[in-house]
Amino acid sequence: MGHAADPTGVIRIGLDLVEIGRIERLVDRWGERFLKRVFTEEELRSSLGRRRSAEHLAARFAAKEALIKAAGLPSGWRRIEISNRRSGEPYFSQLPEGLAPERVRLSLSHAAGVAMAIVLIEASLPRRPVAPPRAGAGRCSSDGGRGRAG
Repeated sequence: MGHAADPTGVIRIGLDLVEIGRIERLVDRWGERFLKRVFTEEELRSSLGRRRSAEHLAARFAAKEALIKAAGLPSGWRRIEISNRRSGEPYFSQLPEGLAPERVRLSLSHAAGVAMAIVLIEASLPRRPVAPPRAGAGRCSSDGGRGRAG
């Protein structure tokens, strides 16, 4: 028996939408208590002081929620950190144990009062033996595959 190629595929997807106003209200109500519970020091440094810091924080909150959903993790926002490459592309600079950074993809967006994140977790699928085709496999007919015209 031969072996199938070792393809890489998406195994988990997480999506989250956050109202930017919700993050603004949480910051107004709880202030530093909320910020330090959810965001890392580096995320706060890169977000606060920006012209639209609430959008930036909301997108990061959505990213953390999307990752938690995709990976099936318990909440643990500060174990997750989102940074930006020089190109501006967001990525997870800190992940919970067991998640390989090169296998986790992130996309962020915000518009019309909402921030959105989608997370894809890729994995190499296990190599499985490929059985040889059965005799008559691949036939499609109304006679149940017996090969007679019907």
